[in-house]
Amino acid sequence: MLKDFVIADAVGIQMQGKYIDLHNEFDLMQIRLSPQVHVLELEFAASRPNASPTKFVIQFVEVDWLQISPCALKSGADIVELGYKEPLDNDHDWLMSEEQASPEAHLFLRLSEDEFIRLHAKFAKVIVSS
Repeated sequence: MLKDFVIADAVGIQMQGKYIDLHNEFDLMQIRLSPQVHVLELEFAASRPNASPTKFVIQFVEVDWLQISPCALKSGADIVELGYKEPLDNDHDWLMSEEQASPEAHLFLRLSEDEFIRLHAKFAKVIVSS
């Protein structure tokens, strides 16, 4: 997957020299799926005052794998951990880092209460809004 960001550690992403802590400073607000164009968007909003940016979207284009656990869409699901899983690896207890992942690896977002979003796309980018 080609991305304009990297997973800097297990709880945040880094883009254009800026670190965004998804675990402590942002809430997953919305998941938007556009099946006709194979696009998935994850919208985040700041949960703490003075967080920067205040809102952003991670857009996945040409999605070719998507798995969302049954209760991931319930209100209050927080990002607990980010990482990667190889396509045939279904052991969700251990995630790979950015350095360990192959281009074919699925991005794995562990949510609270052991829920998750697992996906792969051709491209992924962060879109910042004010």
